[in-house]
Amino acid sequence: MKLYLIRHAETVDNVSHRLAGIKDSPLTNHGALQIARLGRYFASQNIKFSHIFSSDLSRAVLTAEGLSAHQPELTPVLLPSLRERDFGSFEGTKWHSTWESSVVPKQPESEASMRQRASTFLNDYLLPLLLAGDEAGEEVVVAVVSHGLLLRSLWRALLACFPPSDVGIVGGADISAFNPFWANTGYLEVLVRPKLSASVGDAEMPILGGYSLQVLGVNSRAHLADLQLLAAGSLHARIDNGLAKTPQMGWNSYNHYSCNIHEAIIYSNAKALVDLGLSSLGYRYVTPDCGWSVADRLPNGTLTWNETLFPSGFPAMGDYLHGLGLLFGVYGDAGIKLCGSPPDQAGSLDHEQQDAQTFADWGADSLKYDNCYSDAATGYPNVNYEPSTSPQPRYKIMSDALLRVGRPILFQICEWGIDFPALWAPELGNSWRIGNDIIPAWRSIFRTLNQAVPNAPFAGPGQWPDLDMLYVGNGIFSLPEEQTHFSLWAIMKSPLTIGAALKDDKTSISQASLEVLKQKDVIGYNQDALGVSANLKRRWSDEGYDVWSGPLSGNRTVVALINWQNVSRELTLDLPDAGLQYAQVVRNIWDKSVASDVRTSYTANVAGHGTMLLELQGTVPSGSYPAKIFGKSTGKTTTFESIYGVTTSANYTLAITFSRPSTETVTIRTSSGQTVSTSGKSTRIALTAGSNTITIRHKTPIESIQVTPPTGTYYANTVFNVTGSAQHTTCSSGCSPVGSKIGDLTPSSNAYTSIPATTPGSKYLEIDYINNDVALSSSWGWGSNSRNLTVSVNDGAPVRLEVPLSGRHSELYSPGKGWWDSARLGVLTSGWKKGENKVVFGNEGGEDGFQTYAADFVGVRVLD
Repeated sequence: MKLYLIRHAETVDNVSHRLAGIKDSPLTNHGALQIARLGRYFASQNIKFSHIFSSDLSRAVLTAEGLSAHQPELTPVLLPSLRERDFGSFEGTKWHSTWESSVVPKQPESEASMRQRASTFLNDYLLPLLLAGDEAGEEVVVAVVSHGLLLRSLWRALLACFPPSDVGIVGGADISAFNPFWANTGYLEVLVRPKLSASVGDAEMPILGGYSLQVLGVNSRAHLADLQLLAAGSLHARIDNGLAKTPQMGWNSYNHYSCNIHEAIIYSNAKALVDLGLSSLGYRYVTPDCGWSVADRLPNGTLTWNETLFPSGFPAMGDYLHGLGLLFGVYGDAGIKLCGSPPDQAGSLDHEQQDAQTFADWGADSLKYDNCYSDAATGYPNVNYEPSTSPQPRYKIMSDALLRVGRPILFQICEWGIDFPALWAPELGNSWRIGNDIIPAWRSIFRTLNQAVPNAPFAGPGQWPDLDMLYVGNGIFSLPEEQTHFSLWAIMKSPLTIGAALKDDKTSISQASLEVLKQKDVIGYNQDALGVSANLKRRWSDEGYDVWSGPLSGNRTVVALINWQNVSRELTLDLPDAGLQYAQVVRNIWDKSVASDVRTSYTANVAGHGTMLLELQGTVPSGSYPAKIFGKSTGKTTTFESIYGVTTSANYTLAITFSRPSTETVTIRTSSGQTVSTSGKSTRIALTAGSNTITIRHKTPIESIQVTPPTGTYYANTVFNVTGSAQHTTCSSGCSPVGSKIGDLTPSSNAYTSIPATTPGSKYLEIDYINNDVALSSSWGWGSNSRNLTVSVNDGAPVRLEVPLSGRHSELYSPGKGWWDSARLGVLTSGWKKGENKVVFGNEGGEDGFQTYAADFVGVRVLD
């Protein structure tokens, strides 16, 4: 038996240093990424579990499901006996405070109880599997997903089953000094096997006296895969106010009423939230935006409302909203006035603690905190997109003040993305606006999504990138555009704040828009317990569509294919663009259709500016081809169909998994015309970009094949020559992975080199680029947060890629750093020939309305 003792992924309580025993705690964004990496790692090592046991607490269940996702036929067995220790009255408290406290916890679980649970699991499940497997001559590979203290008890119970002389560690370390500690998704790998000469049955021997135990390693390699993902914002500190475990939902007055609000507007729209069934779906925060206050404070310095517009007052409004089962959101500003002045309305600068207490006294449940009239150095202008100092210190003052008022108040930071708040806002607030205001124009959707890309990895329970309020229902967008808008805000884990007039004396929301806002599946993706944002996976700029995807709980994946063209057409999703090869079920949400047994690609009609929003269930990861799904056998020949080729190359790796051990020689024929014979575990094969078939002649039944694309060759910008204004630049830091870049690529300049190819055809390129051209003042016009970049091969037609932002630093307060933050996108290019090829990066089309300067070019990996 090979045994893997695995700890669950990172949770919110883990990072906030709270004791979470039998109490459930949601995963962080980083925890979800840990699960994905752990599953991929085991799959890449061809480790097939025969059994998976898991604690029934959700943090362990989700981790176990990450393993079974790569073995759809295997369902984890959930056992309460594998739960963490019950900490009694200390549940949910800071663990360091328990060390310093003289208080004895009430009703904690004893060490003896822990040992008993571990021993019971060992005797009832593991030992019978070990003995039955040996008797049948079968290899048993077991994963146990549990918690740190229970795993320690299980390890000790297991160790007690063996004579000390029969326990060892690879490398010869001293087993007596071995005290394993489990990091999140860390695992202990153990091999238990019969001894060649065993005195089984001796009454003086431990229960497994006829076996030996060998520790193969305490492994944290899963943490080290996909290094780019380790920069996720979930590694930063988080605010600890217990709110926004999922993105907040509600209604705000600004998008429809601007700053022209009064009491009847707020009351009628709040009642409509309830009457229309929106509050029961989670839309509960009601916020009157700018326009509620007055210029002067009361004699004691307290903020007050405009009594003409709000005659009942704000405390009464809070009572009214709470009486409806809603939550009361207030609006404030980190400057001397509110946005929307004049007429002047007092802001909270230098009055933070007093105003925080006032909001609490009114019964406020959230605070949206804006950034107007805040830059002292320039005389407090309404808006300054280049303030002399970062907004961060002003937001910290209010954050600290809110934590002192004795009432939980959700804090929404709204500094418009000036100082890339994802790096610091999670420590201060529950959400942060990633950029400038959404405007009533379709182009603002593209602009906002391009800015969301570098923010997405920072999403997680209690900390959400805010893409701004929704325009659904305001009569601005077509129905397909509203569906796209709502879909992407939802899967990016943005707060969902309705900005339409639901019901007032003049306006009612349309039924069609209401159905968009009430789409339960889409709301479910936003509120999913995993809390991981989707992100951009593939952009087809010339063809006019994007692929965005992300993981969901329950081994599901959500995918959005956006049709940027304003024409209805059929579009095809290649499942590998979302990291998948197969889906047992594909639910097309807006099309209201369901497809089964989907291999490699899925095609559907998508309305102009609409989105193909899909939920994929029962998936197989990209590159894996189970024979029962992809294979067709005739005698001793199996043909695998729908084999995806991302690039044309003779350097794909094919690995065959037989149903039983085999060293036979097989003959492989691919649809590219290649025939090879091999008796090894893997061999190289040739595939073309697109769909392929692989036919294998064999004797032993095949269980599956694994097809891995070539790693390719990386060409840094330093091997490219430049023309015109383009120039090489060395970066003080960043510009990963080479530390330099080519900038100032205009339509009349380029970067070129010669790159060899071993095969002709289409080649997939992974391009490392830098773009920190943030649209702030330009966001009111045609600013897009994107930059153009083109690549041509052998003087063929250029392929255009409009890249999103990559920068994760503000140029105002970290000069240069934002233009040193690189990102990667892939593109398929044609026209390659065997031998040397002229490859040119430039900005073709820049003179035709695209950006004057292209994205900076770092390097390219050619998959040949």
